[in-house]
Amino acid sequence: MQEFEEFCGGKGISKDYDAIKKFNEDYGYEFILRFADIYNDSINEIKTIKKAIDGLENWKKKSWFKLHETQYEINFFGCDRARDENPLIKVTLPKAKQMLKESLIRYKALNSIFLNMKRVFGKDDDKYLEEYLNVEE
Repeated sequence: MQEFEEFCGGKGISKDYDAIKKFNEDYGYEFILRFADIYNDSINEIKTIKKAIDGLENWKKKSWFKLHETQYEINFFGCDRARDENPLIKVTLPKAKQMLKESLIRYKALNSIFLNMKRVFGKDDDKYLEEYLNVEE
């Protein structure tokens, strides 16, 4: 963490460019690869939640459906969320919609970072990104 704080320039007042260079040499590739993993995980999480919402919306048409009681089981197997929680989570339609909103906020933040990375590192026909993130068209 100390290295990251030095990389970010402490409180953002000034930057130690030698520390930035050292951080990049020591952790840069790992940072980019971990970011790509988190970014892809976020997309998978959103797809999983949307599938649950679609299922619940279909059930909503049935006579037995109760908005705050009928549950759909979301399987987050393969997502980072599964490492922290039980990969199987039961949700109601309102809960699934709330989870989707939260996941979209995280995704939009990650996407903003990714787009800025692409703007900076995507020069020369994305050769820098392709090397680390396997960006394909």
